[in-house]
Amino acid sequence: MRLVERDEQLRCLSDVLAESAAGRGAVVSLEAPASCGRTALLDAFTRRAREHGALVLTATCSATEQDLPFAALSQLLHHPRVPGELADLPEVALPPDAVTPELARILHAVWRALLVLATEQPVVLAVDNVASADQASRLCLLHLAARLGSARVLVAITDDVEPSRRHLGFRAELSRHAHFRRLRFGPLSRGGVEALLTARWDESTVADRIAEVFRISGGNPLLVRALADDYEAAGTARRDGYGLAVLSWLHRGEPAATDVVRGLAVLGEDTSTAELATLLRASPDTVDQALGALTTAGLLEKGRLPHPVARDAVLDALPAADRAELHRRAARVRHEHGGPLSSVADHLLEAGRGPAPDQDEEWVVDVLLDAADSAAAEGDLARAVACLSRAHDACRDDHRRILVLARLADVEWQSNPLTTAATCLTRLVEGASSGVLGSREQLVVIRYLLWHGRHDEADEVLAEVRASDANGVDGQLADFETWLTLAHPRMARRHRPVSAPRDRLTEVTADDPWLRVTAAMSELVAAGRSRDAADSAERCLSGLRFRQRSCWSEEAAALALQILAGVDRLDTAARWCHRLLAEASADAVTWRATITSALADIALRTGDLVGAVTHGRAALALLPPKAWGVTVGAPLSSIVLAATRKGEYAVAADHVRQPVPSALFESRHGPRYLYARGHYHLAVNHGHRALADFLSCGELLRGWGLDLTSMVPWRTSAAEAWLHLGNHDQARQLAYEQTARSDAGNPRTRALSLRMLAATSPADRRPELLTEALELLEQCGDRYEQAQVLTDLSHGHHVLGENRRARMVFRRAWHLAEVTGAALLLQKLLRADEHPAVSPTPPPLATRRCADTTALTASEHRVASLAVLGCSNREIAAKLHITVSTVEQHLTRIYRKLNIKRRRDLPVELGVGIL
Repeated sequence: MRLVERDEQLRCLSDVLAESAAGRGAVVSLEAPASCGRTALLDAFTRRAREHGALVLTATCSATEQDLPFAALSQLLHHPRVPGELADLPEVALPPDAVTPELARILHAVWRALLVLATEQPVVLAVDNVASADQASRLCLLHLAARLGSARVLVAITDDVEPSRRHLGFRAELSRHAHFRRLRFGPLSRGGVEALLTARWDESTVADRIAEVFRISGGNPLLVRALADDYEAAGTARRDGYGLAVLSWLHRGEPAATDVVRGLAVLGEDTSTAELATLLRASPDTVDQALGALTTAGLLEKGRLPHPVARDAVLDALPAADRAELHRRAARVRHEHGGPLSSVADHLLEAGRGPAPDQDEEWVVDVLLDAADSAAAEGDLARAVACLSRAHDACRDDHRRILVLARLADVEWQSNPLTTAATCLTRLVEGASSGVLGSREQLVVIRYLLWHGRHDEADEVLAEVRASDANGVDGQLADFETWLTLAHPRMARRHRPVSAPRDRLTEVTADDPWLRVTAAMSELVAAGRSRDAADSAERCLSGLRFRQRSCWSEEAAALALQILAGVDRLDTAARWCHRLLAEASADAVTWRATITSALADIALRTGDLVGAVTHGRAALALLPPKAWGVTVGAPLSSIVLAATRKGEYAVAADHVRQPVPSALFESRHGPRYLYARGHYHLAVNHGHRALADFLSCGELLRGWGLDLTSMVPWRTSAAEAWLHLGNHDQARQLAYEQTARSDAGNPRTRALSLRMLAATSPADRRPELLTEALELLEQCGDRYEQAQVLTDLSHGHHVLGENRRARMVFRRAWHLAEVTGAALLLQKLLRADEHPAVSPTPPPLATRRCADTTALTASEHRVASLAVLGCSNREIAAKLHITVSTVEQHLTRIYRKLNIKRRRDLPVELGVGIL
């Protein structure tokens, strides 16, 4: 880049050169912050001096040569015009406060040689970076400066604006001479930076970037050039461009300034001079002076590093040990000065786990624990884990250390339960057994053990907790026992002390509120009060937020969603799933996997088979199967059952063959898994295996005292297996048994029972039973089960010789089977032996209308036509853009006008031409 904004300095130098050539020697000091163009200006001046016939002798000083006598002077004398005997200067001892006779003879010889050269042409001695010159060369320059007088010699040096203590004496001695001149300048102005950039970029690019480049560079030419290169290469500042330029400046700068920049990089924003001085163990005056010099040089903006790349470059250049030590000191400084908790924790984390003799104090653990709580509340689980891990390492008290480990396990669980099992669980079991952990932490440990199927260890810890609460006063243990009755029934205590009654949903105690809510829902489900449980589940979800830190919140959410799905409040459950997922952070993997698994179950119950498989696979992708523990039964059952209904038997088989923990069948997820696996076996004609799975499912539920249709309707599935095996009596007995149960009022359960009853009933009874089942399933919104019933209903009409009605129902069944992706049903519909007179593409019926239908209005006729085709009231409303209530009113008038009592009696001809 060309030299800009230095015309005035070049003009002054030219004037001084002219005066020197006329016999008036001078010393000119070009003073500017490092990297502000001192060397470039000196080079431009020496070129001009040569053009005007001067003899130019140059030297560049380096800090690495400060202890080498005459390092700079020998460079000046290394020129063909200088006598050869001066080129090899002898090594001399230099006392700090005096000039020895030997040194005086050398200086005098150099002076005489220069005078001889100056008689022939003006001589310019150009010394760059004189602040780094060796002592002997400085003494020589002072010797020459004192004797210039009328000599045709000009000494031009570059120097710092603020001299170091080592350099202060030289500067003072030099400045006392009358022929000494100082030319001071600083970074470029905005206009100067714009001029530099204009030489490289077009006007529009300069206009877009000038403000940012000027702010980041502070007008420092070195930084401007680096930024220009970076923007051309990558469009932004880079570590190997701008970052290296910052490091280059620091390499040239004073140690105090370098330390200040490092301190700023470590402490970051909002750093006070007092904090910086304490960190660097320097005086505030020294820090203030360095800050001023750095700001003047363009390295800082308002006392701060202007770009993250600069901070990263400075930190990366620090040795690891030095960087860790600075962060440890910074943590203490911020803590002592009342800095933000997050900032103190950041420094403790950056310091790492290396030796830190002053970091094992209580305040370190306290800060990290508070920071972990804040991070968990904000959904930043990775930071919470980091803080707790560091707190665990810093803790020296064994009792507190195990408590910190329990909190660490709680947060790690939300990211991956497998990690908790591998890193924490064994030590937590030891802590629970030794009595170090309180009952609250012990119960959490038991839950972890049960999740991973480690029942023997869970039994031991639970026995100790029960023994310590022999009188039944621990309300939290009572809640836990209630949860066990549903989640892990084998573990539940059948006869436990009765604690004082309390409202688990409203009472405020020190207990975990989400365990209390989970227990309340479990109690209602176990009592068969599914509707009350669903209301409780909705209240639970309305108060649940992802950022409410508790290991039981995830269990409460999973149970609440399962309850809502079990009573067919599917829209509500799906809405809550999406809301909870939207709130969850990306690293809350366990939470996201649990909710996604619930979505798979919901999709399955609505007949969305593709969605069920998709969500189930997504849940298993979030957490590997081993990390799911016994809860793996939830996503696996959804995938197996949905894939089976889709006719994707290979997919279902892959998941059936996947190993599952034996403890799965001792949890509430076991019956559901057996139910799904049984349907797979039934679909692939393994009737006996299917029957075994369904009966095992019932055996488990009865043994637990949880034989509830809301859990798994195993009897209807077992009845279907008996039918497959040709035993109609057993099938009918199970179907009746299911219908007669007190909890069989659930519309879905009753519909499944009616379908099985129809399959084992005389042909003339089947349509009535199936029609009732269809109406019940319309309330549930399960399109797959509706398609199942419609398939059976179509066959029932055909058996009775009602072929037109059979064809209408067939079309509806085919449509729903296609919508749900139920290839298994499509195959069933196409079997000629079951539907010999029904074609998948039946020919159009003759266009005619019954005489009885002439009394219907156009609106009533449209409603009746869709009803004949098997559309639900809701679907009719959606198709005709009217309300469900309006549909019901139309049907009531239609029945009255046609003198019929139910939907199945509608004339088939009403459906002609609709499909």
